[in-house]
Order: sequence, then structure tokens, then C-alpha cells
Amino acid sequence: MLYLVAMGLIGGIASGGEGARGGRDAFAQVVALLGSLMATMEWWLLGFQLSNVFYDMRLNLMFSRSMPDAKLDLRIKVNNKPSVKPPSSIVGLKPRFLFFFSFFCRAVVSQTHRQLTDPLLEEPVNPSLAACGFYSLSVSGFNSKTTVYSRNASINKFCCKSLAGMIIRYTMTHRSIKETKISKSDLEDCEYRCYEELKNGTFKVKASNSTYRCPFCPEKSKTNYFLKELLRHAARISRESKSSSLKEKARHFALERYIKRHLDLKDRSEPPPKIECHEHVRGRDRDRDCEHDRDREHDRDQLFVVPWMGILANIKTTLDDDRHVGESGSKLRNELMREGFNPVKVHPLWSWKGHSGFAIVEFNKDWAGFKNAMSFEKSFEVKHCGKRDYYVEKNRGEKLFGWVAREDDYKSMDIIGDHLRKKGDLKTVSDLEADDKRKNEKLVSNLTDTLGTKEQCLKEIASKFIETSVSLNKLVEQKDEMLKHYNEEIRKMQEEGRDHFEKILLQHNEATLHLEDQRKELEQQEKLLRQREAQNDSEIRRLSREKEMNARATLEQKKADEKMLKLAEEQKRQKEKLRKKIIRLEKQLDTKQALELEVERMRGALQVMKHMDEDMEIKKKMDEIEENLKEKIEELDGVEALNQALIVKERKTNDELQEARKELINKFNTHASQGLEELQTRNITIGIKRMGDLDIKPFHAASKIKYTSEEVEEKTLELCSIWEDNLRDPSWHPFKVIMDKDCNAKEIINEEDEKLKHLKDEFGDEVFNAVLTSLKELNEYNPSGRYPILDLWNFKEGRKASLKEGILFVLKQWKVYKRKRH
Repeated sequence: MLYLVAMGLIGGIASGGEGARGGRDAFAQVVALLGSLMATMEWWLLGFQLSNVFYDMRLNLMFSRSMPDAKLDLRIKVNNKPSVKPPSSIVGLKPRFLFFFSFFCRAVVSQTHRQLTDPLLEEPVNPSLAACGFYSLSVSGFNSKTTVYSRNASINKFCCKSLAGMIIRYTMTHRSIKETKISKSDLEDCEYRCYEELKNGTFKVKASNSTYRCPFCPEKSKTNYFLKELLRHAARISRESKSSSLKEKARHFALERYIKRHLDLKDRSEPPPKIECHEHVRGRDRDRDCEHDRDREHDRDQLFVVPWMGILANIKTTLDDDRHVGESGSKLRNELMREGFNPVKVHPLWSWKGHSGFAIVEFNKDWAGFKNAMSFEKSFEVKHCGKRDYYVEKNRGEKLFGWVAREDDYKSMDIIGDHLRKKGDLKTVSDLEADDKRKNEKLVSNLTDTLGTKEQCLKEIASKFIETSVSLNKLVEQKDEMLKHYNEEIRKMQEEGRDHFEKILLQHNEATLHLEDQRKELEQQEKLLRQREAQNDSEIRRLSREKEMNARATLEQKKADEKMLKLAEEQKRQKEKLRKKIIRLEKQLDTKQALELEVERMRGALQVMKHMDEDMEIKKKMDEIEENLKEKIEELDGVEALNQALIVKERKTNDELQEARKELINKFNTHASQGLEELQTRNITIGIKRMGDLDIKPFHAASKIKYTSEEVEEKTLELCSIWEDNLRDPSWHPFKVIMDKDCNAKEIINEEDEKLKHLKDEFGDEVFNAVLTSLKELNEYNPSGRYPILDLWNFKEGRKASLKEGILFVLKQWKVYKRKRH
């Protein structure tokens, strides 16, 4: 023994030299060499084991000198991963006494070849890991990271067999003695105390609204459970766990009783799992419950015939013409329906001898059918007419026997097996549940993929909508800008016309004042001539003649002025009427108007001068005026001829355009060509609209509010028919004439009409606006006939379409149709 101790000391010194990273002196290297030589002999293997122990002791002593008051934290490590702390009785040991403990742990771990309970962990140890020596002891202080790992774990496997067996027996015996010291009253007290603490709220069970936690499990292993799962957990620890102590089982039994009594279990149809019954668990019917659970697990693993089928045996038969005859399947089915088993079909089995006395009962393929099938079997078992009774009893009498078809029936070589193999297949309940679960998961996956696709499409549509909105806003801004520019141009033209008219009026006023002055002067001269009447009759006649000529000239001037005013007003009206159609002729018309005014003015001046004295200057001036007048008249004739030619050409062009528009409308209406027929099948932007037709949608919506669902369609059609007759009635004219800002007559709808007011009060604004829209269209497009007419319409922009838009649309569709044909 002393020899072995000496060998252990030498091995410890050698290991110490090895732990000093190669050794710094020759003596350490020599001792390490001797230790390696001793390792070749079997008896010296124990020396290496002891060397490891003394090496650990040596480090512990060094650690105790540097930290004499430090406590040690011992942890078992599996594959260098820390596990649960050891009991507090071991944690408080001084480092210098730990080498004995280290030796015992190494010996126990190296010897273990089966599942046992580790005295440090109180948990099952994996025998494969224990046999390979992967368990090691780490010793560390609170303020130091010093760790000692067991080396030469493979050598531990061979050197301590006898010592390990002794320690294992001692450990297990000590633990069993310790557990037997706990009396039954102590366990009941522990259970009662934990139950009262759960009731008082000392231990918190509820983690959230729907999840719970076990208050007696370690913090690291605490997980959230649903209430049923927590109940199963408590039942499993209190009944099944082999590694849990009796106190832990008592605590979990108290938790199970608290859940059953004080927490609301919505569904009590599923009892907690009961796999094994222990003698410490109280209750009279535990064995029966455990047997029932084993039957349930056995049923889940049994092979049934799918779709669910039952077997009826010992059916009463009679002999008729050397053939057995029995009850029909429909009669048997009705009897089973009355008992509440809900079979789908009942097939009596016939052979060459006739009715075999057996029948196959088919149930639904779902779980309800399985429930009916099991109820069918249990009802016969309760009457002692099940499958076992059928094969046991010899004198069956006229009783019916029944059971659910299983594997042995399916594989039998009689008429029952042939029918079952032909109509069904063998599957377990677990397989069917797995199939349903897989189908549900596949359905959820497909729905998830579909949802993702739909979300992607929605995002693409949203982006396209945003792009379209941006482009539409740009178009609206451009339209507003063009409209603003157009209005500005019209305003400038109106201001120029007004300035020109005011200028002509001012000139006219000046000429009138000048003539008035001349008249006054002539009157004064008349007075002078009258005074000189006695002196010179000829002078009187001359003055009277001048007065007459002046009066005629004034009359002519007034007539010329009236003509000029009428002409100006006529030109203004013509200009307002033709402004939108012949904008390109405005300059020519302005020139023409100016020439006509100049000609009239010159003619008036010429007429005035004809009635005045014929002196040379006046004659010259009259000649010049006549020449200018001839030139202006010639220029006016040229402009008039050009204007007339343009007007004729425009009228001819307008007639041609109207004919083309009518022809395009006829083509759209009759769908003569195949391209236009296909055109109507898609969403179109240019098409035919019946101007003056009533929109039926507002009438339908109003009828829904006012009438019942059965009367909606009838009342809608009746109301539309009444108002279509009112719109066609020429005697009803709900229009009135007003004067606009330019003093022009304008015809608008009289909203105070009795029929319209009654319609608005009874059916609302939407129906009223629909009738107003129809009235406006009829008054605009066909005021004389008062019936709808066809016209080109831009459905996208909600306006009348131009001929150009219609032609471009038809050409575009024709190209698409032609491309498809080729």
C-alpha cells in the first residue's frame, strides 16, 4: 500500500511538471519519464490515478494559500459544458479537503455502465458518456477563474472498478436510507403547505392571460404552458418521474390538486396523461384509470379498416329453395339508424349457398364516422355481443353480434376478408391524424403563398395607381394652364374690340359736335340773312338753300350713324356666334369691318359735301374721298369674296364631317365589321351613347330604400317607365328663359316645376339629378322630337367625342384586330 502511495506521489510530481507547461528543471523531466514508464504496467495505472488526485490536491493547496477564506463552487461538466450546481453541503468545503471528493467522483463516473442517479445532480446520467469518462470536476472560486479538469479520462476506465463498485453501493444505500427517513406524514404536510401557499398566492402560477408556469421547477427549466399542459406536467412529475424526490412529487401533486379545484378548465374531456401509477399517489381507482389509458394508446396504434366498417354476425337466415335468405341491408341500416349509429350502407354478404349470416356496415369516412363505429362496437360489447363473445359462445341463439373491422378481419381468408380487402385499407388512428395534420399544413402553406401573391399584386396595383394619379394630375395642371391661357387671350380680344368700338364712338361724337357747331353757326347766319332780307333776296334764297342742304346732310349723317350702329351690333353678334368656329378668319373680319366703317363714314362725308357749296377745295377733297372710297370698296369686295369662299368651303367641310360622323355612328351602332364586334367585348373609351336616356341606377337605389326587396325591381321599372313618358311628352316644357351678362337669351331648366319638385321630395337628389341630365341632353340634341338620339361619346372623360377621336380609336382597334388575324 505504501508502495502504491509512493508511486502516486511520484506520478503527481510528474503530472505537476507536465502541468507547468513542459517543466523548467531537469528533475521534473526525469520524474515525468519515470511516471510514463510506470504507466506501462497494470498495477501502476492506479498510480497515475492517484497522481491526478494529488495533482488536484496540490493546486487546491496553492489556491487555499492565495485565497484562504474563499468558498468553492463545484459544477459537474459534460463535454466542457456546465450543468446544475451541486448541493450546498459540498459547496462549503475548503479546497484542501476536495482531493478525496475528486477521487471518489472520478471512480464513480468511470465505472458506470448503466443509468443511475448522480449523487451531485440527482438526475439520470447517460451511461455512454459516463463509460467514456467525459464527466469531470471543475473547482473554481468566486474571484478566480482557476479550473482543474480531469485528464487521462480513458485510463480512469480501467483502474478503479472495484473501488467504484463499493462507492456506488454506498451512495445508493445512503440515498435510499435518507428517503425512507421521510415519513408519510411529512409528505402530507409538505403537500398541504404547498397547496395552502398556492391558494394564498405565495407561489404565482399564471404568467399571462393564457399561459402558466410551474412554480416548483428550476428557473432555467421554466417554460410557459397552457392550462391543460401544466396539468399534464404536474401529473407526470407526481406519478411518472423516477429522478424527482418525494418532496418534489408532493409539491407537484399539490399543484395538480390546485389546478383541478381552483382554475377553470373549459374542456375536461381530456384527462391528464397517466402512464404509471405509484404507491404514493392517493385514490381508489388509479389502476382502472391507468388500464383505460393503456387501452386508449393501444387503440391509437391498432390497424382499422378505412373507411370505417363494422361487422354484423349471426344474422337470422331461413332456407328457401336450398338457399339461405336473410334480412335486407336497408332494413338492417334502418335499425342501426334508429339506435343512433348513422351508418351509410349495410352490405349483406352472399355466397354460393345464399346469405352468409354476415353483413358489413359502412360508416362515414370522417371522425364522426369513427365515433359512430366505436359506439356501434361498444353497444354490442355492453350487451356481451362483441367479437370475443361471438367466438367464445357456442350457443349464440338469435342474438346479433357486432364489432369494428380490424387487421385480423381484414387479413382473414373468408368472405368477410375478401370484402374488406376489396372495399378498404388498413390504417391506424395515428396515421389518419398525421394525414389530416399534413393536409391542414399544406392548406395553410398554400393559403400563405396565395396571400403573399395577393399582397404583391396589391402593391403593384397601388404603385400603378400612384403613377396614374401623378400623370393625371399633370394632365389636369396642363389643362388648367391651357384654359387659363385661352381665357386670357379671349379677354385681350374683348378688350381690344371694346377699345376699338369706343374709339369709333368717340370719333362719331366729335363729328356730331362739329356738325352741331356748324348748325348753330348757320342759324346765326340765317338770322343775319333775315336781317338783310330786305337788302338782298338772293342772299336769303342762298341761305335758305344752304340751310336745307345742311338739314339734309344732317339727316343723311344720322341715317349713316344709325346704319353704322346697326352694322356694329350685327358685326358684334356675328363675331360672338362665329368666334369659336372661324378663329382663323378674325383678322380678315376685323379688316372687313374697319373697311365697311370707313366706307360708310366716307359715304356719309361725301353725301354731306354734296349738299355744301361747290368750291374748288371741296371738290378736290370730294374727288380724293371718292377715289379712296373706290379703293376701299374694291378692297372690301376682295375681302368679301375671300371671306365668302372660305365660308362656302367651311360649310362644305362641315357637311362632309357631319356625314362622316353619321356614318361612324351607324357603324358603331350596327357592329357591321368583325373588328367592331370584338371591340364591344372589351372596356372601350369611345363608343355610342343614347343622349337623353334615363340612368336606372339612381331609381334602383331609391327603390331599395323606399320599398321591400320583393318590390324593388317592379317599382324601379315602373318609375323609370313613368318618367320616360314624361320626358317624351311635348306638352311638358320645364324650361325658362333668362338673360345672361351679355344680354343674350338663355334657356335653362325650371327647377320649380311641380313634377320636378315632387320627384325631388319623394325620391331624393340622385333621381332628381338623373332626370335633369336627361332633360338637358334632350333639349340640347333633340329639342323638337324629345326622343333619344345616338352620338359619339368619350366614356373615359365623360364628354362628347370628336370625329377625330372616333376615327383614331377605330383605326387603333382595327390594327389590333389585324395583328391578331396574322
